[in-house]
Amino acid sequence: MTIGELFEQSTNHVDLQALIMFLVLEKQVLSMDDDQKELELYFLPKHKERMNKELIDYKRKMKMKYGPSVFEVSDDRKVYYVLAFTERQARFIANNNLIKVNEIKTCDLDQPMTLNGIDTTFRMMIKDKKPCILGGH
Repeated sequence: MTIGELFEQSTNHVDLQALIMFLVLEKQVLSMDDDQKELELYFLPKHKERMNKELIDYKRKMKMKYGPSVFEVSDDRKVYYVLAFTERQARFIANNNLIKVNEIKTCDLDQPMTLNGIDTTFRMMIKDKKPCILGGH
């Protein structure tokens, strides 16, 4: 898998996105066409302290923030949408609401949908909300 493909799949991983953007766009030491194995160098323990500092500064400069995601949680009968910061938190919320999680996946926050006759997206729905069950069908 290329770094570019990994970047496209990392929509809910701010730190990984920041690392890729920092190395490809800012420092220009890698390209999006390089193999993802090229990133392993930057995960070595000897680089941890320096890379953490660099990425904290870069995320601040780029105004990158952590935000919640919407997870589609399926049980035997129904599909639920859960607002959570991590998949683990989404499973916890579902289990606390007596939902047996068979499958879970991350939703695209910009996916168009209609809710009560109004065109919207998950991103608009979750504005200023705390982790919770958003609904289901």
